[in-house]
Amino acid sequence: MQSLESCLSGRIPQDAETQALLKRATSSLWLLITYFAQWPFAAASPTSRPAGLTFTAWVRAIAFLCGRHSKIFQPWDPEDHLFDRRKQRVGETDLPVLEYLFRGLATDIQAPDPPAADESAALSALYTLQRDVLDILNTIEPTIHIYTPRISRAELVPIADRLCSPLAPLPVTSLGIPLETLTPLLDLSVSIVQHTAEFDKFTWANQRLGEILEATQTGLQKIDGPVTYDVFTKFLSDDIYPNIYDAVALIFTAFPSPKVITQGIMFDPFYRLWYPELIRSERRLFLMALREPGYGESRPLEMEEDEN
Repeated sequence: MQSLESCLSGRIPQDAETQALLKRATSSLWLLITYFAQWPFAAASPTSRPAGLTFTAWVRAIAFLCGRHSKIFQPWDPEDHLFDRRKQRVGETDLPVLEYLFRGLATDIQAPDPPAADESAALSALYTLQRDVLDILNTIEPTIHIYTPRISRAELVPIADRLCSPLAPLPVTSLGIPLETLTPLLDLSVSIVQHTAEFDKFTWANQRLGEILEATQTGLQKIDGPVTYDVFTKFLSDDIYPNIYDAVALIFTAFPSPKVITQGIMFDPFYRLWYPELIRSERRLFLMALREPGYGESRPLEMEEDEN
């Protein structure tokens, strides 16, 4: 966890206030990293987190937290050409991703008189885990040759079932985020969003995200006890864009793009495909491009510099 703080410390503004916000939020950021390093298997046990991570696990977590979940699960097979994780369970919203973030930060609520078990909620949670594992299997299946038939999703179901934990993940109704976990993360997010506003050419998304985060800060002051899933999604927006996922993505994008927060310069891998002659694959910060590399009208920074 100290290495996480040390690494981010040099990639955010150096003023004492921002550095103090990072120090307070580091444990919350570490919770997210350790959750997504094991995802989706971590969902079955919110209290089982590794003390350290391998490089592969670290990359897995950062890839998701940078906002790339829609790119991680690309529908490469014709039978999946309409597949979109954002539309699987709840229509065109980001609720699945917000649920992952919630689970990453949440703990089991130890109520003195726990409510009776909700069988339908438990089955729904188990189905969600099975679906996540199936999505991963379908995505990582290698393509040997363009004419080599791929294993269908239906054929992968038995393998997904074997890989799933026999224990269903706790329903979100049994979980809650301690205020001392969520509040520091929000405070850091507000600071980072405010600081990067001057760099983003299309400021409406940055402004809207700041409004959501600040309204949540105010709303949490009236809450006594852990933040439930309903409260989490109510405050932090279940709209498709922007929401808390974009704030988290902006922070974690500082790993592949060290200058994104302090100078508003981000790495965009798609530019290497379009402009192979480029030495660097950088662009000016565009919040909407965190999830969709290559999105927007911004040109590669290297080309802008050559013109000037």
